[in-house]
Amino acid sequence: MDISDFSAIRALERPILVTGHTGFKGTWLTLLLESHGLEVSGISLSPEPESLYQRLNRKGQIREHFLDIRDFHTLEKTVVSINPSVVFHLAAQPLVRRSYKSPRDTFNVNCQGTVNVLDSCRGIKSVIAILCITTDKVYLNNDSGKKFVESDELGGRDPYSSSKVAAEHAIHSYRTSFPHESFELPLIAVARGGNIIGGGDWSEDRIIPDLVRAEFEGVPIEIRNPYATRPWQHVLALVQGYLQLLAALTSEQRTQYSRAWNFGPLEDSEKDVKYLIDVASKNWTLSLVKIGAGSTKESQRLSIDSSAARGQLGWNPRLSVEETLEQTLNWYRQLYEDKIPARELCMKEIHAWKMNNTK
Repeated sequence: MDISDFSAIRALERPILVTGHTGFKGTWLTLLLESHGLEVSGISLSPEPESLYQRLNRKGQIREHFLDIRDFHTLEKTVVSINPSVVFHLAAQPLVRRSYKSPRDTFNVNCQGTVNVLDSCRGIKSVIAILCITTDKVYLNNDSGKKFVESDELGGRDPYSSSKVAAEHAIHSYRTSFPHESFELPLIAVARGGNIIGGGDWSEDRIIPDLVRAEFEGVPIEIRNPYATRPWQHVLALVQGYLQLLAALTSEQRTQYSRAWNFGPLEDSEKDVKYLIDVASKNWTLSLVKIGAGSTKESQRLSIDSSAARGQLGWNPRLSVEETLEQTLNWYRQLYEDKIPARELCMKEIHAWKMNNTK
């Protein structure tokens, strides 16, 4: 599929709905969709005080609704009122450590919330497709270091991963119980993405935001799992993958794309946390960082195979982990030291990304 061919998406007559639009990925996705001239509506909880959404002054920029996706009746009425053409379902409790503190809430949001989104779209003829965002952590991982493909067995260890596995089982059930051919439910696809980094993330328990707070805000941090290896990639690479999968789901061959897809970084981009710290240390002092002994509650090694997305969707994550880190650290440096507004930084990166991807 041509990476620049979004004509089928642009031909959609109704808005694109993004759940979780105030989150880090949701904000970047919304900006990317808008940059392509697409109408976006959002459903989310109220934004976090120090979120990218807040720093961009996004409130009121799109048609948006602040609600809890666990409230099915309010959600259903809202989806009906929006009357979307397609749905990106990003709303989730995305943090592993928080899932240990609040496992019930994590399962309710990630699994039952997904069921509510799917059910709210059941019977709405205008909805062509639903793209559900899960995670690369849904695979049954024994730390062997193998690259997981989409057909591998699922199995979460922590409450966050398990809740996403449960969501995937619910998605499979809806897909098979209410087939698209009988017009009972839109096409459903699943995107399993790797760990993202990029400018504008201030979330808790994430390596880059923790380093940023240590460098620019003087907040001491302890790296809890320095030798955990993850498939790091830039947030724009991942949301670009979402957009290309949406293009496929709205194409003439749309039915063949209704399945799970991995979106991971370039080869050799699976680096441990300490590697990221070492790269950041070449540019920043990071005197407040304390390296911990590691945690047995999280998988140490994780790698996914994205050859299907690259071969069949024409998706290209483009940036190496070194380039991703350099671009991300530079974003924060320009924000804090050069006082360049966050919106200007985001739009500059989106423009450069689109230019490079259409060459």
